[in-house]
Amino acid sequence: MSTNDSYQVQVTSFAETHYLKAFAKRYKGSQWDFTLRSILLDLSKIDEFIKTDKIETIHVSGQNLIVKQYFRIALTKDSAKASGYRLIAHVDKLSRSIDILLMYSKNEICAPHETTKWRELIKANHKDVAERFGL
Repeated sequence: MSTNDSYQVQVTSFAETHYLKAFAKRYKGSQWDFTLRSILLDLSKIDEFIKTDKIETIHVSGQNLIVKQYFRIALTKDSAKASGYRLIAHVDKLSRSIDILLMYSKNEICAPHETTKWRELIKANHKDVAERFGL
């Protein structure tokens, strides 16, 4: 295990092509760049960040977690929870790595069955993670 407290954070290709591109188009330039850098930094320090109300543990399997993070876009006034922006990530505590599986707006994955919808997306696009957690 590394003596560094940081986790290696990466965005999966599914999240990149289906969601991040939409955010980048909607929030051009430094507003989105700053938001994404902030998210990556927060996740890299997840052992501390998980103690806040901006992230919650959804599933646990040994040293692996699925977490949901609430975030807001830089320079907006909404709180992270009120913004409607979420991400779902897989945390591997043993390898100290985090994969962002989904990053979305509640307008894209809407109520009343938000959880059911993101679970289905994970089952279809991240089969290894779905099997590990029995989704």
